[in-house]
Amino acid sequence: EVGWVWDSTRAVFWMIPGYQGAVDPANPARAQQIKGWPMLFDPQTKRWTQAAFQAPPTGESAKFAVYDPLTDTVIRLTRNKILRLTRLATGLTESITVRATFNDWVAGEEYAAIDVPGRRTWHLDPVGGTLYRFDLDTRLWTLEAQTPVNNPSSYGTEGPYGFDCAMPIWTGRRLLWPHIPHFSGPAVTLYAYDPSAKQWSGPLGTARGNTAVWDPPTHTLLLLGRSDRLWLWQEDEGG
Repeated sequence: EVGWVWDSTRAVFWMIPGYQGAVDPANPARAQQIKGWPMLFDPQTKRWTQAAFQAPPTGESAKFAVYDPLTDTVIRLTRNKILRLTRLATGLTESITVRATFNDWVAGEEYAAIDVPGRRTWHLDPVGGTLYRFDLDTRLWTLEAQTPVNNPSSYGTEGPYGFDCAMPIWTGRRLLWPHIPHFSGPAVTLYAYDPSAKQWSGPLGTARGNTAVWDPPTHTLLLLGRSDRLWLWQEDEGG
């Protein structure tokens, strides 16, 4: 449960902590584990490098991340409703407190989506049923829409948090939402949101998986995990 983003500026992957297991000096296999530090992975050399800076906070309050190549910035939403924007060139982090519906807000536990040309990120609370938009240039935080399904009754099943999960993906045309009910439920239902029309469509299909990947050249969603199958969903040319 860490930020895992592709850095198109440097052609490397960044691992941004993140919820990580504890370092155990008594265990030789884990004694040298690096915790709380960003790491770079070069897919050409197959080598890891430790970054020269930390990116607070680490641990349970901050998990997933997206990357903005225009400003060379990693964006994370924390559990306590704070957006952390870290400039990779300097390691400096800007913190912005946002308004959200719930006191204990599950969107800080979820993946986010980024629309680089549109200069916005998308953040979704699948339990409360709300979709938020963050403007990267103006720093404005906006309640965009209600989701077509929600599950507020699942609050309290794991402390103050519900089990429903979200993996929003920006396709360049619309926001896809593979909705996972009850954390690792039997099926993932796909919905789509059109910001220009402010309208949801779906369900567009049902599959199974815990990880979603978008392939821009072919406009294809790949869904995998908790199954022996790889599910593909392709967006048509008309959007």
